[in-house]
Amino acid sequence: MRRGNGSIIGVDNTPTQDTGTGVWSLNEVALAVKGSIWPTLRVPIEVLIVAGGGPGGGSNDSVGSGGGAGGLLYASEILVFGNTLYDIVVGAGGAGVSGGVGLNGSNSSAFGCIALGGGRAAGGARGSYTSAGGAGGSGGGGGGFPSGGNGGAATQGDSGGATGYGNAGGGPSGSGGGAGAAGGSNAAGGIGRQYTQFTATGGGTYYAGGGGANNQVGGNGGGGTGRNSNNGLPGTANTGGGGGGSYQPGGGTNYAGGSGGSGIVIIRYSDIFSAASATTGSPTITVAGGYREYKFTGSGSITF
Repeated sequence: MRRGNGSIIGVDNTPTQDTGTGVWSLNEVALAVKGSIWPTLRVPIEVLIVAGGGPGGGSNDSVGSGGGAGGLLYASEILVFGNTLYDIVVGAGGAGVSGGVGLNGSNSSAFGCIALGGGRAAGGARGSYTSAGGAGGSGGGGGGFPSGGNGGAATQGDSGGATGYGNAGGGPSGSGGGAGAAGGSNAAGGIGRQYTQFTATGGGTYYAGGGGANNQVGGNGGGGTGRNSNNGLPGTANTGGGGGGSYQPGGGTNYAGGSGGSGIVIIRYSDIFSAASATTGSPTITVAGGYREYKFTGSGSITF
């Protein structure tokens, strides 16, 4: 607020450019106003967040099923504050285990939104035929064939203003669920979801595909292919794809399920707004088509 003599209430009225006690120059007024409103500037951003995929199941005389895809979150608009640092966490895929089951993929998060790691698949020796797939962002496939365990449940819901996507794993001898479809029995992995607007195409613009089981292909979106008498193939890095399972008929050899693919966080907003003032984690930065885009393939931070 300005007094009649040209000073501003609540700040130091000592002039630096004009003469006379309590008199501010126009430049000083502009700087004071900018300093008071700039922290409240809110920028609308578009965000894609994908967690790490779950591992496929390893086997010895069993059917190692496909891992569930990492949970996927998408928001067409989230408002963020200028001059504010936001942490970005990119989850790792769950590691495949020889002759058994691994752990779920790790969560990814940004701007108060949490994507949940993909569910691990069933696997192991003959006695594991009835084991169920693990619950996760998308669920892992259940064990055994022709009878066996159920697929794991999908746990990804909406979070922090972003819409969540995940589907259950299939069973028995199940493939992992993907962000776009559930897994099936003795089937290809559940398909992921496609986002063509981002310059960072990841898994061919699809993300979060489930892992395949019993020599079946992974779901479009980075899902790993299941293989017979061999290790399952991993999910594609930075797609959140589930790992492929391993089928070992007759026993005698421990094979590993494929590891889940790591996650990703992609941010874009109109280029009428300034570039981020700081980032860590070495994101890929692209300016094209009227947008600024920041692709994080590892954890870091961004300040707008």
